[in-house]
Amino acid sequence: MKRAPQHAHAVFLYTASLASVLLFVLVVCFLTRTHVVPFAQKHELVPIVRLYALTDVDAAMWLGEYYFTSANYDSERAEHYYRRANALDPSLALAHYQLGRIAFIRGRFTEAQSHIDASLRYDPSYYRGYYMRGLIAGYEKDYKKAADAFYIFLQYDSIGWAGYNDLSWIYFQQGNFPAAEEIAVFGLGYAPENAWLHNSVGVAQLAQGKKAQARVHFKRALERLDQMTPDDWGIAYPGNDPTIYTEGLESMRQSIVHNLAQ
Repeated sequence: MKRAPQHAHAVFLYTASLASVLLFVLVVCFLTRTHVVPFAQKHELVPIVRLYALTDVDAAMWLGEYYFTSANYDSERAEHYYRRANALDPSLALAHYQLGRIAFIRGRFTEAQSHIDASLRYDPSYYRGYYMRGLIAGYEKDYKKAADAFYIFLQYDSIGWAGYNDLSWIYFQQGNFPAAEEIAVFGLGYAPENAWLHNSVGVAQLAQGKKAQARVHFKRALERLDQMTPDDWGIAYPGNDPTIYTEGLESMRQSIVHNLAQ
């Protein structure tokens, strides 16, 4: 009777041992998920979180946020993990909301609206969805729908400046310059030093021939912009690529300088 070669026996034992170790590691990982994932998230151990993101919705959402709302900005990776979270839990409002924002940034307005509608359907209290609905409708030139959405948003967030500024933009696009001015002035009551609102008031006044009044607001906006860093400016545009902040800040500044010269 022939004996098996010693090297073959050794390979078999090595393979069996390796398989046992891997199985043990997997079992430990899955049994201790409630400890491992929070630890990995806290210490930004991204490769470990990725392992869990295959089957764990919280891990997938964490990675989406990691790539979309931090210094590690990568919208393609963020979208990948938000889609993973959405696949694991189609009723997760935040995943739909973030996918809607990414689609909007990329100009995919129909897809963006679908996700925003889903986010509001699954969680009507997630009022930021109304703000996004207004933005999307505005870019699609459905100004009535946009205005309605912004008014609903302002019922939830009456002291923030963004809703007033974008509602003013909608009225301006419709050619209703007095209403554009009025809503932006109202917003300044909550945010008196806001550069965007001062600029919106100035643009609306300039369109009405109120040049002297407009100059006051353009100067206030310019003074505020001159105190900003690109990161300060970028706070108003969450979800956008931080590499555009410097260019965006300068573009807004040049626009105001141009209007001051009118």
